[in-house]
Amino acid sequence: MEKEKIPIVVGCNYHTAWQKSKAMRFVLAEIKGDKARLITRNTNKDFWTNISDLIFIDTSYNHRKRLSLTPKQ
Repeated sequence: MEKEKIPIVVGCNYHTAWQKSKAMRFVLAEIKGDKARLITRNTNKDFWTNISDLIFIDTSYNHRKRLSLTPKQ
């Protein structure tokens, strides 16, 4: 069975493909072109990375957050 492709949503939590510690989580703050601005959850530091580096954190909390932030069709 193919896994559902989850759209990238500002405000949701993500890992990055290149991070050293899988315990780190980042909040997606902004998207510009093929770049994404992430904010650390504890220190509020922000940085830019490629959208292709984002990995959606597959938790029930993050799915509920995604649904509440996604406009209804």
